[in-house]
Amino acid sequence: MGRAQMKAVVASIKRDNAAIEELLALYGVPGLQVRFEDLVSKPDLVVARLQDFVGPLDTEAALAQVIDRPTDCLPYMLEHRDQGRVLPVKEDKP
Repeated sequence: MGRAQMKAVVASIKRDNAAIEELLALYGVPGLQVRFEDLVSKPDLVVARLQDFVGPLDTEAALAQVIDRPTDCLPYMLEHRDQGRVLPVKEDKP
C-alpha cells in the first residue's frame, strides 16, 4: 500500500470514527475507545477496560488471541492464525 493509499485509509477511518461517535452520542449510548498501540503493548489493561465496560469476560481466552508484536507494526506486517501458527499476510512491503 502506497503512502497516498495509506493516507486515504486513515482519513476514512477518522471519518467513520467521528460518524460513529456522533451516532452514539445522539442515542446516548456510551462508547469505549481503544488505541491499537495499547491493544498490542498492554493487552491485559485493554481487556480489563473492556471488562469494566461490558461486564465479565473470559480474559484468559481474550488474551490468548493476542499476537505478540511491536507497536510500530504497519498494515503489511499484519498476520493471521492458521492451525495454531501465526502466518504473515502475502503482501509486500511498500
